[in-house]
Amino acid sequence: LASITDQTVSYARFPMPLWQPRFRFYPEAITVDENGLVLQLGAQVAALAPQSDHVPIRAVPAGDEPQPAALGRGLEVAVSPRMMTAWGTLLAASDVARFNVLDMADEEFRTLGKRDFWLQVLPGDPRIMQAEELETDFVLMAPLAISTLQSADGKPDGFQLEIPQLQLQLCGRYAGRKLPQPIATVDFGIIQPVKMGIEKPDFARRAMKLSMIAGPKPTVVPRHIDPPPNAPDFDIEKLAKQFESGWNQTFTTFAMANPLKDIHRNGMALRWEAADWTGKHFAVRLERPAIRVRNTADQAIEYQVHGTGTPWSESLRLAPGDFHEFRPPTALTWRTTSAAGETLFTLPLGFEANVKSITPLRVVQGAVAPVK
Repeated sequence: LASITDQTVSYARFPMPLWQPRFRFYPEAITVDENGLVLQLGAQVAALAPQSDHVPIRAVPAGDEPQPAALGRGLEVAVSPRMMTAWGTLLAASDVARFNVLDMADEEFRTLGKRDFWLQVLPGDPRIMQAEELETDFVLMAPLAISTLQSADGKPDGFQLEIPQLQLQLCGRYAGRKLPQPIATVDFGIIQPVKMGIEKPDFARRAMKLSMIAGPKPTVVPRHIDPPPNAPDFDIEKLAKQFESGWNQTFTTFAMANPLKDIHRNGMALRWEAADWTGKHFAVRLERPAIRVRNTADQAIEYQVHGTGTPWSESLRLAPGDFHEFRPPTALTWRTTSAAGETLFTLPLGFEANVKSITPLRVVQGAVAPVK
């Protein structure tokens, strides 16, 4: 979708892998019926790093992939959750499925990389004291999974992102050793409920919104790697609370809206209207952007419009406080006649024009330009 729209929606509180996924799409099936046209695409996902040559090619057949529900109008792009599963499988098997906790934006997560913290979790462990430097990394060990959240009436109400195994690896760097030496690992399992949608602050602006809501507490499975004699057990409760605090600060009750621009391709314009998890797909719906003319003057106006290659419309009357909305394929030329003569304006796709007064005529807001 990013290649179609030239837009990448990024929520930067979480560090992404260095190598971003690259997809190549190809048509697999096409269906035309009374509801419109459905084009089904397959995809290939490129290796996530140069050192991933050993990762085998994995086939994820579409099988009984359901078709999205029919739309009244517009364009819907529905993405199967198998796309995320396929990408997560490649990511977990690659060399780039790790990131250092010090790269996290929130201090609660960054604490997991500090020596003072680990001396409280593993008090008296000489490897922590003797290390010249500690390295703490998160490593994705298993693919992501998606399931449906349901409302009280049984309908889809968002989705759950499941990370079955996110491993925290604690290592130390020591004098005379080139490579960091493992000290301990901790496996976390996380289920994060998420809701998505399109915000509409006004007639023209759109934004993609993700809302992370409170979910089940993370599961924690800690273990030593070659613990020294008489090593104390983990302070599991302290470690679990610190991870949960970092996760909540980063994600839970977190909502962020990212602006979305209208899409313009080969004379066609589309505007984002809806986005949701349907229970079967991640779906976004786009429609041709409308043009709205609002009369904010204190008297009625009469006007005509026409688009590229079309004749003038009949005379339209717009009462004070009302608006007319058009959904044409091209920009409109708008004209009215007053005692001062004929006035023409260009109304671009997707904008709202407010008529402020009649004599002299003033049309503002929405990049409206007089026709020369």
